[in-house]
Amino acid sequence: MILVIAGLIASWTDIRETRIPNWLSFPVLAGGLLYAGLCGGWSGLGDAMLGAIVTSAIFIWAYIAFSGGAGDAKLMMGFGAWLGYDVALNEILAVSLVGFSYAVVATVFRGGIKALPYIFIGGVFQILRSLQGLFSSKSRAGQNNDILDDDALQLENSVQVRRDRPKGWIPFAPAILLGTVLAWVVTARFGGFL
Repeated sequence: MILVIAGLIASWTDIRETRIPNWLSFPVLAGGLLYAGLCGGWSGLGDAMLGAIVTSAIFIWAYIAFSGGAGDAKLMMGFGAWLGYDVALNEILAVSLVGFSYAVVATVFRGGIKALPYIFIGGVFQILRSLQGLFSSKSRAGQNNDILDDDALQLENSVQVRRDRPKGWIPFAPAILLGTVLAWVVTARFGGFL
């Protein structure tokens, strides 16, 4: 219930304000780590930390490589702390499936059905380019400047409550919420996807 409530609040703020606030993500993370430590001791805390790292890794990479949402990564980190390592793998798969479906439906709904093949092909090339950039020292130097510029822009916009929605923007918190529920149901009924 904690994750469902947090997911509902995150979805609301993501849709209305294009962000997932830290006042939500950090307490979810801290609560998950505290609960795991109290109930499972050191092994429970380690499982929660590993779950947090695993669930947020893809979203941190998306944030760095594709200017994805940092709020999504922090929310997933908190959810991973509550779920632990074993369920975290199912969480990633479920959120990815729901997010992919959600993006396709949103694209079709916006009238871009003809663009879907180009989006898929372009997405693959964008992923390959970002992987190449991660291993290139020349690219890393340029990324550092971009990160500084993004931090300055984020600081400037932090006072602002509502931000302008970028073209093609899709709030991802609803996909995280639905993916979490799907992962929980599949794990409880069938032991997981894998």
